[in-house]
Amino acid sequence: MNFKSIVFIALLPAVIMGCSAQKEQAKEQPIDTVAVQKAPPEIPVYKDSVLDYKGRFIAGLEQFDSNSYTKLQDDAFWKKYRTSVDTSWSKMYKSRLIKMKEWQTSTFSTVVKDTMTLFYPFSGPDFLHAYYLYPETNEFLLFALEPIIQIASLDSVGTKERDKFLDSLNHSLRDIFYKSYFITTHMQKDLKQVKGVLPPLYFFIERTGHELLEQKFVTLDSLGEEKNSYGWKIVSSACAGCETYLPQRGDAANQDTVLL
Repeated sequence: MNFKSIVFIALLPAVIMGCSAQKEQAKEQPIDTVAVQKAPPEIPVYKDSVLDYKGRFIAGLEQFDSNSYTKLQDDAFWKKYRTSVDTSWSKMYKSRLIKMKEWQTSTFSTVVKDTMTLFYPFSGPDFLHAYYLYPETNEFLLFALEPIIQIASLDSVGTKERDKFLDSLNHSLRDIFYKSYFITTHMQKDLKQVKGVLPPLYFFIERTGHELLEQKFVTLDSLGEEKNSYGWKIVSSACAGCETYLPQRGDAANQDTVLL
């Protein structure tokens, strides 16, 4: 199984790629340095459907089947939110993302086409640009100072709280939509309103055509060993992270991993 994932670590947040490109030789295709290594043992991953439902709701995307979030799509505020983010996403895609994709395909991928881990310090929740520049990467390692906080079940909170969450999330994405990066002073304030980096991360995962498969919260013990944890406990940890597994929707055999 070809694995893709995101690991987000709330320690130290920038965009450095831990990928060594082979020197270009005449008419020679770039080498995937991971593919020639012995494949690691497969890790079973089971889909958390509720997580994916929540992710699509946050991303302003309609549900594929009937669930607890389906009825919330009739809410007037969610419809307004969806229209707003659809418009912003479309403008960003036409003015920036499509150009990045074309350049990556025509130019960058002829030099760097590697599935090695991408290391992105000072990333915040910016999976978006990392993915568009390095779509072959199977593991994204994102480092940031911003907190990781488990998102409440939006299908069970009050209407006012849910509407405030969506409004704050839309506002927090303004710099990505119009400038292509997060502004630290804005992010520090905005992410307090949406309670951490996971809401915009979910937004980017779902909007780039992935689905949320599974998420694990982790901490480090006194010896630096990774330990599984609960979402409600990691907010008090000095070194917390989460591992998110995300295949392209409809392609469960090819999974990404995001380590945050």
